[in-house]
Amino acid sequence: MSEMSEQLNSRVTHNQSLFSCSSGSKVRITKVSIEKSLLFKLFNLGLRLNREISVIHRASNGNMVIAIGESRMAIDNQLTRRMLVQAV
Repeated sequence: MSEMSEQLNSRVTHNQSLFSCSSGSKVRITKVSIEKSLLFKLFNLGLRLNREISVIHRASNGNMVIAIGESRMAIDNQLTRRMLVQAV
């Protein structure tokens, strides 16, 4: 297996950006570094600190479809880079 494949398939064991997670990862949000107005909108959509999410699909550019409970949400790579997560 290539080094890149090993990195994508490895579990998230410490805080790292959501951007670096692969499809199928199950993680907990530990920090979101965005302005308060957008943070409030994400909170209302169910994206909160300590919330468990699953990466359903990760595009090569880092855009993702994530699952929050039974809901699905598409997020862009700028947001995935600003979210720190940890494996569950």
